Amino acid sequence: MRDAVVDEVARLLSASRELRVPVTARARVSRDDSGRWHAVLSVDTRDAHGERTLDAESCPAIASATAVIVAIAVEGGMPEPVMPQAPPPEKPIQPEPPHVRRASQLIAGAAAVIDASTWPSLAPGVEGTLGLDQSWSMWRVRAVATGSFFPWQDSTPLVGTEAPGEYGRFELTAAAVRACGSIVRGAFDFGPCLGAEIDVMMGRGASMGPAQPTRHSGAWASALGSVLASWSFLRHAAIFLRADAFYAPLPPQFGVYSPAPSRNPINVYEPPHIGARGALGVEVRFF
Repeated sequence: MRDAVVDEVARLLSASRELRVPVTARARVSRDDSGRWHAVLSVDTRDAHGERTLDAESCPAIASATAVIVAIAVEGGMPEPVMPQAPPPEKPIQPEPPHVRRASQLIAGAAAVIDASTWPSLAPGVEGTLGLDQSWSMWRVRAVATGSFFPWQDSTPLVGTEAPGEYGRFELTAAAVRACGSIVRGAFDFGPCLGAEIDVMMGRGASMGPAQPTRHSGAWASALGSVLASWSFLRHAAIFLRADAFYAPLPPQFGVYSPAPSRNPINVYEPPHIGARGALGVEVRFF
């Protein structure tokens, strides 16, 4: 078969005037049980290497096909070597950071609060939180209930009225519900909240004269809007900061009766319609 291939290559190149290059060719020829012939042809030039697999019904046919491929290689027709391409690197799977939560969690928290307007002056208080949290990789929603308490504080004594020097001493308890939506960025999340609050103020007169308080308590409802931000410094714990603005359409009045014969009620204090609060605290998330 070798001589047949060499003779066929010489015949094919006899009429060619193309520039020729040195070629080394090797072939492994076999015949299967059905009588078909197979050849694995390896061809090397100066700067290229190629392999071909050939199948034919007879040995002369295999020899002819082999001669054609070798002749093409001699005339510089071998294709450029195909470099094996490495598969694209797989994108590494980033482990889920500890602050990313994907299941519902129970929230419990405590905070220090400052009331900037319900009282005659800045009033400190404390707050407790209980709620539910649901988080995804980029979003977080929560529904929480809070209870706040502000200890006793005095109103400003009256001047220029029928009851000069009269004032009230008040304490405030508030209960609120909020629904919040946040954007999560790493360990931080921030977003708005909407809710409602019920305030109950207890008061007693602190008169410098014989006047007596006419109201000892009052309750009113407020609409709430908040901005909430938190930092999850642990998987199940976060520090949060919240700013609240509220609107009370019907705040009550707290007054005393004047000892004058007219017995006209004298207003000691009335909470404002619009107010603001701030809270800074820690929350723990379970499950």
